[in-house]
Amino acid sequence: MRPKPTSPVPWGQPLKLLPLLAFFAVAAVLQSKGEFEGDGWRYLQNARNLLHGFFASPETLMFWNGPGYPLVLTPFLAFHIPLPLAHLANAVFLYLAVVHFQGTLRLAGVEKRSLAYAYAMAGLLFLHGPLLGMIMTESLSAYLVCGAAYHYCRAAREPGSRPHLILAGLHLGYLALTKVFFGYVLEVSIPIALGAWLWARGTNKGTVNDGAGNEKAGSGDAGRTAWTAGAVCALGLLVCAPYLAHTWAKTGKANLWGNAGGFQLYYMSLPEKEYYGDWLNFEAVLEHPEYFRNHVDFLRETLKLDFVSQDGVFKQAAVRNCREHPGKCILNWRANVNRMVFGFPNTYYPGSGADLATGNRAFVYAFPFALCLLLAVPGWLGRRTLPAWIHACLAFACISLGGMSLVCAIPRQVFPLLPMLGLWCAVVVDRTIRFQVGGTGDGAAEPG
Repeated sequence: MRPKPTSPVPWGQPLKLLPLLAFFAVAAVLQSKGEFEGDGWRYLQNARNLLHGFFASPETLMFWNGPGYPLVLTPFLAFHIPLPLAHLANAVFLYLAVVHFQGTLRLAGVEKRSLAYAYAMAGLLFLHGPLLGMIMTESLSAYLVCGAAYHYCRAAREPGSRPHLILAGLHLGYLALTKVFFGYVLEVSIPIALGAWLWARGTNKGTVNDGAGNEKAGSGDAGRTAWTAGAVCALGLLVCAPYLAHTWAKTGKANLWGNAGGFQLYYMSLPEKEYYGDWLNFEAVLEHPEYFRNHVDFLRETLKLDFVSQDGVFKQAAVRNCREHPGKCILNWRANVNRMVFGFPNTYYPGSGADLATGNRAFVYAFPFALCLLLAVPGWLGRRTLPAWIHACLAFACISLGGMSLVCAIPRQVFPLLPMLGLWCAVVVDRTIRFQVGGTGDGAAEPG
């Protein structure tokens, strides 16, 4: 049996990872783009609104995103800090994400190779998309995911560790405020965690020994892990309660995380064969109506409404399309999954700006999924050699990816979850595969 670490480094080994901070900072400067690139204009507008005492304009009620990232941007606007420095903040967030990623690996018993895995994850994050130089949420989201995973694993591994339980909930709550999609993930995860806890109580096996002196995670460990997961998700929702109360007060709709989902569901349900369920540029659609004869009049009239009303109309249209063309909705869903994994197919029309992800970029997109697929069998066969909370992190990623596949999915949405996929892969390689070939591994943490 491997001894527990006597002095674990809670935050990984930041000094050994410090070159990444310099690299990310240089990349942020070299990739720097204007504030109107991507979704930057919207986050900056929300930040300006917050400085004036409100979040969404009363005239539009545009809750396309939560206040998490705009709150980060408010100091830059309030103190007139040059916006390019916000790009450097992206570098800091991504560096902290990798630091927490390595820290979680060490908690799972991966010691010697944790630094190499951390650098490999940093390379994957950098190659996955040129996001460091943009006013975008991805770097912050990746940090929040990794921070939540680290503190959650500490809380599950060390019963009674309330500070880590609270910190995990704070990270998850702020993640939902940054990318409101994760609010729905938290709501779905709570009953799943409750079900896992009830199952574990029913089996009540505790930890088991494989006969070779190695303890494996039994259902007792799984029960504690599931209870901790449910508690962390509940705390995350509690953090978001003021925001949900605000959207309820402004729109009259309970549990309104955002109102951008309606048009994404509508696009995902379009029945014509030339559409692949991806997002369509509103302005391009209206400027080139000849390419959207069946939809341009509907879109033109719907876009005159406020965003709350738009959301409802689009959802009704999406439901109608799915009822009338279920087969095409399934094909669009498959296209969504393909885009998450490979970056294509994309709908082409004048002004779309879609790029076909081929060659190296498609390889980068597909690599983490291919790796998970290759490790699926050894991961399953050796599942009891992994800490239960590593499985919980993978489950969170799978629930999130499953939800993403139902809307206009693109590789950028996968970005914050890459560390969770990488975490599971690294632990499987370092502990399960080495164990199966007779190695003892070099980790220091027990599976519980």
